[in-house]
Amino acid sequence: MKERQIRLLADSLKAPTIAGLVAGIGLLISIAAMMNQAVPARLFPPQSVTFTQNNTDYQGLVFDRVINLSDSTGIFIPNTPGLSVSGNNVYVAWREGSVDPGPDIFFRASNDSGNAFSDPIRLGTRASILFTPQIATIEKFVYVAWEGTVPVSDSYNFQVFLRVSNDYGATFGETLNISESTAEAREPQIAAEGKNVYIVWQDNTPRNNDIFLRTSSDYGATFGKGVNLSSNNGDSNSPRLTISDARLFIIWSDHSYGNSDILLTKIIHGKSFSGNTINLSRDKKVSTNPQMTLTDQYIYVIWESHEFPAPTLSAPIRDIMFRSSSDNGVSFNSPSRLSANVIDSVGPNIAAAGENVYVVWASSNPNGFPNIFFRKSIDGGESFDNTLNLQNDLTDHMSPEIVATGQIVYITWDNAGTAYNQSFVIIYDSANVFVSNVTFESEPKSIISSSMAVTGDDIYLAWDVNDEIYLAAAKI
Repeated sequence: MKERQIRLLADSLKAPTIAGLVAGIGLLISIAAMMNQAVPARLFPPQSVTFTQNNTDYQGLVFDRVINLSDSTGIFIPNTPGLSVSGNNVYVAWREGSVDPGPDIFFRASNDSGNAFSDPIRLGTRASILFTPQIATIEKFVYVAWEGTVPVSDSYNFQVFLRVSNDYGATFGETLNISESTAEAREPQIAAEGKNVYIVWQDNTPRNNDIFLRTSSDYGATFGKGVNLSSNNGDSNSPRLTISDARLFIIWSDHSYGNSDILLTKIIHGKSFSGNTINLSRDKKVSTNPQMTLTDQYIYVIWESHEFPAPTLSAPIRDIMFRSSSDNGVSFNSPSRLSANVIDSVGPNIAAAGENVYVVWASSNPNGFPNIFFRKSIDGGESFDNTLNLQNDLTDHMSPEIVATGQIVYITWDNAGTAYNQSFVIIYDSANVFVSNVTFESEPKSIISSSMAVTGDDIYLAWDVNDEIYLAAAKI
């Protein structure tokens, strides 16, 4: 497989004449404009990053608050913790226990910026081993949703569960079965704003997976009936949602159009509108794993895409696609292919601040090792800077996470080939400076399967290493 990937990359980098290249790119852009198909977003070969260790404007992050939240040996499973931060309040949820009958969901809260945490609270039992617990917060309310199981005859079904705290995570109400499915409900996502709480999930009660939404307008005290957002004959899965100023956007991957497409629907003030669902991919390729972020009136969406049938049965050659809207989702720019000239791109993540957009993903380098690639736009996604390889080495790097605050971007990823050490990179967009000097004042310094959040002057990392859940905090 690696030899095939190397050959594909070599073929893609064969240099035509300058005139031919210019004419070819011009023709591609013209054809795409007429047919509304994707073109590369400013085609450049990937470049390697030069790191600055001692930049005068930045002296490095010092994580002086490192806490073992689980303090046990009972985790047994891969574990990306859920993390949410609101002001000085920090909330972490994770899974702990055996595969059979399923791990428990544990939760801890800090009300002093991560200096001290409450005792662990067991929120639920028989959780899925695959899905990270989700946390949403607003004011004193904390909402934790997870994918769990209920016994059915001699087997079990997956359901979506929720517990609500109205005292900053000190105590929680009863466990609510949000999905109430007669079949299986998976992959919950949750968002909250003001009094409103929104939960989406995929549910195969209609004999194929559809995307369902339930809404509360009283801080989660009661919920309306589930609404089928997709309601079609094809499988719909991988829902994602985000909310800002009473604008709720939900995306998912939908098989109703022959292959898999990325659909988006908009809900304003709790109301969905007929005909409001948009097909963002609309092509003959397989589109999966959508991700989305909102900032001001901008909406930015990315996803994975590959040909059908795939070039190989074992590993399709995937691209990272991008679309943006500058008018609250009324219209979208044409799709752009961000992963030009890199091989089999997966696991994209996106962050934005105004018109600054930052995208990361994992792709194979010419030697066949997954590396982390990065692109940024400063014009709302109209164009993107060069593709940057953040490692370009002979080690596996996967699962990038990214957050942005102003013109500073933080990225983490898993280094599968270096004893679970987590790489950490800070990007100063204003000066295009990459800085990597980070210090942990206490053990452990190894990080894997991390979640990240930034609020005010603090950055937080929650991660799993050596069957323990840790949280670290630093001033920025």
